[in-house]
Amino acid sequence: MGAIAVSIFVSAVAVIGLIYFNRQDKKNSSSSAEIKQPKA
Repeated sequence: MGAIAVSIFVSAVAVIGLIYFNRQDKKNSSSSAEIKQPKA
């Protein structure tokens, strides 16, 4: 049960993070260029 809860939590954080960064990117695309770095 613990592993399932952790995986759901991680997925939720990832989705929220994507939405948050996408909204920030549309707000100020000039300053977000420094944040955009390819993940290895």
